[in-house]
Amino acid sequence: MNSFTTLPDVHRSRTVLAVIGSLLLACVPVASTSGATHPALNHLPDLVELPPSELLVIPGPNDTWLLGFTSIAGNNGVGPMRIVATRTSATATFVVSQVITRADRSTWTRPTKARLMYQDATGHNHFHLAQFEHYELRNAAGTVLARDTKAGYCLGDRTRLGTAAGPAIYTGQCGRGQPGLLKIVEGMSVGWADPYAIGLPGQSFALTGLPAGTYTLVNRVNDQSLYLESNYSNNVGSAQFSLAWPDGANAKPTVTVIKTCLADRC
Repeated sequence: MNSFTTLPDVHRSRTVLAVIGSLLLACVPVASTSGATHPALNHLPDLVELPPSELLVIPGPNDTWLLGFTSIAGNNGVGPMRIVATRTSATATFVVSQVITRADRSTWTRPTKARLMYQDATGHNHFHLAQFEHYELRNAAGTVLARDTKAGYCLGDRTRLGTAAGPAIYTGQCGRGQPGLLKIVEGMSVGWADPYAIGLPGQSFALTGLPAGTYTLVNRVNDQSLYLESNYSNNVGSAQFSLAWPDGANAKPTVTVIKTCLADRC
């Protein structure tokens, strides 16, 4: 999570399990063309993006209103999502690699184009993995009105996905308070998920100035295919909602979720 204030277990479980039935039906592993040249790599992760949840209107800066939401990505595969980032000095750029488990339990370290950076800000002060998830706000015609500006993610086993899972392995804080580290390890074990709660930086879009109508919030994981996984078809979740201004354009609006889905259009 982007912050290490733990969500209550019951609350998090309810959020995840509310859509787990649909998730299990949709997340049937398929062959990965990206891993086709490595037939021994049959212990790949399967990154899944659940539909955004907890859509709420929250106050923004300068008397504006925001749509806040919770995003949840998880690993429904047969192997862990393991990221290892290393550098030669505290001023050098990290090389971010995905460590993949083979059938014989040996590993293959695969460099990626992902970026890791330290964010020195109140409530953060740890390394962030950029470009892991992306968010979009679309109007009824499907036009993208806004894209996220989130700094990045600290991946971890924060809550169970609702499928078979072993013990939590990735429970670290991504070098919090240690900007000079030369190695960072993070990821998600099989059957675990990492929710990013409403109110955290980057978990909102501006509503002020938008006309009343129907909109869709689209969340994606691994949308640039930076990481090998067994199934790329379940990497998007959406929530369609209606926006209204019952007390006028300067008053607090209302948001009502119409439906959610495991696709970019509901």
